[in-house]
Amino acid sequence: MEDKNVFVNRIIIILYFMVAFIPNLGAHEIVNTQWFYIAILNTFSLSYIFFKRKEYDLITTSKLVVSVFIGGFLFLLISLVSITKSILVSESIVTLSYLVLTIVALFVFYVFVKESPKKYFEFLCILIAGVGLIESLQVVNYFVSNNNQIRSEELITSFKHNYGNRNILAISIAMKFPFLFYLFVKKDKVMLKFLALMFLLFVFTAILLIGTRTAILGGAILLGMLLLYLNLITKNYKFVFLKQVLPLFLITVLSLFISLNFNKIHGGKLNSFKDLVFTTSKKNIIYKKKNDDNREQKNNKNKEVIDGSGREKYWQAAIEDIKKNPLLGIGLGNWKLMPKEELIGTSSKKNYFYPKRVHNDFLQVFSEVGFLGFLIYVALYIVIFCFLLKRIYNNLKESKKEEAFITVVLLASLLIYFLDSFFNFPHERTPIQVFTFFILALVLAFTKQKIKLKVNPFPSIVMLFLLSSVFLIVSYKGYQASKTHKILYTDFIGKDFFKEKYSISYDEMLNILPSFPELDAYGRATPIMKAFFAYNSKKKNKALQHLNEAIKMGPYHAEPLGVKALLYFQDKDIINKDSALYYAQKAFDIQPSKSQNFEILRRYYADSNDTINLIKTLNIYTKVVPKDVNAWIKKAEHLYVYKKGYDRFIEVIDSAYALNPNDEKIKTYRKKQSRFKKEDKELVVANNVLIEKHYNKGIKFFNQKKYKDARNQFHEVLKLKANNMATLINLAVLERVCKNYTISIQHLNKVINANYMKNGQPEYNRGLCYSKLGDKDKAMQDFEVSRIKGYKSAQKAIDQLKNN
Repeated sequence: MEDKNVFVNRIIIILYFMVAFIPNLGAHEIVNTQWFYIAILNTFSLSYIFFKRKEYDLITTSKLVVSVFIGGFLFLLISLVSITKSILVSESIVTLSYLVLTIVALFVFYVFVKESPKKYFEFLCILIAGVGLIESLQVVNYFVSNNNQIRSEELITSFKHNYGNRNILAISIAMKFPFLFYLFVKKDKVMLKFLALMFLLFVFTAILLIGTRTAILGGAILLGMLLLYLNLITKNYKFVFLKQVLPLFLITVLSLFISLNFNKIHGGKLNSFKDLVFTTSKKNIIYKKKNDDNREQKNNKNKEVIDGSGREKYWQAAIEDIKKNPLLGIGLGNWKLMPKEELIGTSSKKNYFYPKRVHNDFLQVFSEVGFLGFLIYVALYIVIFCFLLKRIYNNLKESKKEEAFITVVLLASLLIYFLDSFFNFPHERTPIQVFTFFILALVLAFTKQKIKLKVNPFPSIVMLFLLSSVFLIVSYKGYQASKTHKILYTDFIGKDFFKEKYSISYDEMLNILPSFPELDAYGRATPIMKAFFAYNSKKKNKALQHLNEAIKMGPYHAEPLGVKALLYFQDKDIINKDSALYYAQKAFDIQPSKSQNFEILRRYYADSNDTINLIKTLNIYTKVVPKDVNAWIKKAEHLYVYKKGYDRFIEVIDSAYALNPNDEKIKTYRKKQSRFKKEDKELVVANNVLIEKHYNKGIKFFNQKKYKDARNQFHEVLKLKANNMATLINLAVLERVCKNYTISIQHLNKVINANYMKNGQPEYNRGLCYSKLGDKDKAMQDFEVSRIKGYKSAQKAIDQLKNN
């Protein structure tokens, strides 16, 4: 019966490790599928243990095991208490499910391996060899298949894998190499040693190709430690050097050579080590290749290297949360919902920014569950590491080198996980958690101080089973929601919800969108999705209602505020200047880099001659988004008009050029200024500002259906610049709406002849005018051209014209 249990145990363990290879099965983020998979396995495994409980020794254990599980239970209780501080309890439940599922998996693993830990360690080595080889081959194959492309950020981020983050993938592979190292050292047969060495070659190459600094540094340190350990415990240094150290050194050098030889940036020249670990965009690489002597570009590159990944801002945000509530924390899983002035407020991201993780598990735990939870979390590491070090010492003292070496391998792998916990978030990534907790189960199983528990295991298993079943339901709901989110995002991402119709209606969306969880994979509140679909289905009040719900769920998120500002600014039925200004300012204060809110504020402050707020807004935006040359030009022009200083105007333009030396627009604008005399330059600048002012007023009046006032403003623009195409197209639409079809056609002729718009809109509008004038042939010609250019309403106009 014992052999049968061992066989079944191994099959179940293999199934757990297969979590790294299961497909996402339609989910928006694979982590949802993975946790659901683990929840199913946990429930099945507990059921199996329950029915076979007489064949497992569930009474004999050790003080260390009892301490670890009691610590886990206390951490669970503290996490539950922290939920009283949560902004969104649903997010706490999601994070709690990860915690419970890993604790249950640890129990399952421990029950399986406790009787024969050494036997399971050898099984783990073989299993790890297989899993590590598959993962490494996937990495190597990707870079080999794309060897015609230069090594860039785009190339690396395009690599699809099941870890959600390439840092986690690299660390997972790095955690496996100590076990392959063990196989290489311990196997006596030449063929097995050679295979282990080849596996290590692929593992080292994969880690280098992924290019994450934590994995490379951690792997290098641990490889050195393992080799040092071998030298310290042996008396035959020559044998160790020739048979173990030299081959490992050679494959390390070979793996580095192979990694530098793929995806070459400089043609026939090998990449540098810096090219591996400090990747940049393809655009920057190409520009740098053309301008290798440009000192300013090199300085910018060095600055990127010094600045690193920006993790210090994530950590600072967590520290600020710790200061707010050091005892209970801010609520399990709720760090993503807290304000992050320095992190988000200085971000140059164009899209709305949702930082979800601290990139340091220790700080994340401290900020979310408080000091007591953090103390237990750190104590777990300390207890385990102290036990492993003590076991190594005792085994060496007793000349049990084999047992000591096994313990060193377990310690080495856990040290890589520990190191990564300082820079990433491995506790949320399912494959690495399964691997880590299986190692932890082996560590616990190696303890010798056995005790007999004076409790009946029956209720404990039943309690774990019920707990596992509850979070099976939670993980299933998370998986189902993730599938729905993917369907909805496929429908609306990339579409203009003001103009383009979604294929899913608002009512259909409500029928399929689950109420739990309340945040999607990006960290966005789901009512924002509801608002998009509601507005697209002409339910504008519902859209505003959903945005209010999103603001309540994420009071420190900029997106619901910004979307609400946009609706009040742009929709003619609900346009409200004061509301648009209020919400745009609140969104801008949270994330100034979003150009949509910046433009709303800039236009309103310019129209109302609010110089102080206008200049303040321009200064903040150009500081955060220095690459937006349009904003720099507007800033220069506004400063000139309000401060009457042409020299200051030139200073701003020169600053924009210095920050964007490769931007053609700022180059052309700067060159254009040098062609005029100073007096003419001043007139050009002033005219540009007046043109924008009249144009914005015209748009505003048009949206308010004040067509006479709008026409006057548009004509003021044309007095200053007769060929202002944006004004001509809007004036043409205005005249068409006012039934002045001949005048509208005259304006549209100028736009079409200038080839200003290539989307077919001018031809469509001219076709409508011809249709109203009764000239069906010309109307049909324009509609056909518009349809060919891709204007969606053209086909409908053609059908109507044919039917008439």
